[in-house]
Amino acid sequence: MKFIPFLDFVSIHQTKSVANNAINDSVWSFTIPKKTVAFIQKIGTVIFQNTSMRWLIDEEIVDGNIQRQIGTLANPQVFDPPYVAYNKIEFQATNNSGSSQTFEVLVDGYLIMQSEFK
Repeated sequence: MKFIPFLDFVSIHQTKSVANNAINDSVWSFTIPKKTVAFIQKIGTVIFQNTSMRWLIDEEIVDGNIQRQIGTLANPQVFDPPYVAYNKIEFQATNNSGSSQTFEVLVDGYLIMQSEFK
């Protein structure tokens, strides 16, 4: 079985400045290549007071009101077993902090061919 790192397809660490009063603004997004399955092993986030994030896998909400950091960028939270995605992984931010904030998300994992996934 061949493991293909996310880094071969997407920047695993993405940042975005999110304006005050923005709702569900996409901060980190990865469309899974056709005929592959994604395994999410590690996540690290930077979040601020009076803000929240939403985590979606395949357009389904995994957590719709994240108001705390998930791991850190230097020491991301490890998921064992990993989360599985077939189409898309996305983190969205809502900012009610009173000013623009730069959100950061790190998502690491690997892909395998669907034909090898049982």
